[in-house]
Amino acid sequence: LVKNKPSVWQKDVQVYAIKDGDTGQLIGYLYTDLFARPGQKEGGAWVQPFWDKAHYWRAASPAALTFTPVPAVAKPTKTNQTNQTVSVQWTPQLAQQTADWLAAAPKQIPLAMLVCNQDPPAGGRPSLMTLDQAETVFHEFGHALQHLLTKASQGLMTGMR
Repeated sequence: LVKNKPSVWQKDVQVYAIKDGDTGQLIGYLYTDLFARPGQKEGGAWVQPFWDKAHYWRAASPAALTFTPVPAVAKPTKTNQTNQTVSVQWTPQLAQQTADWLAAAPKQIPLAMLVCNQDPPAGGRPSLMTLDQAETVFHEFGHALQHLLTKASQGLMTGMR
């Protein structure tokens, strides 16, 4: 559990910081919202990804800014600023410049929310799950792990879609 709990929408929501066991480096955050709230949240279970693990940047790469189209037979084509189609040749040098720039871009820490609708604790008794509910929680937790532990680092290839 996160020691300094961030603001949450319901008192029962828990926040877990997922860290690398060897280095202690933060990998991601998992919010769990496990209990039904009549009239607000009823039925079903799901994982909602909020932030993915990706490199993000605020400006064009130096490689893109200095790129000069080279006439080539190879596709794909790219439209330039005057909406004229020009041939693009993807060179090893351009690929390396782009890879270096992307590797230096800041990484976003992934965040996912696991939502279930099991009965809340009541009358001093704990919340108990049926076998079906337990299976569903583990299934959805697998989606959360996929989202949080991905090794991919480029937008549409990371986490859940």
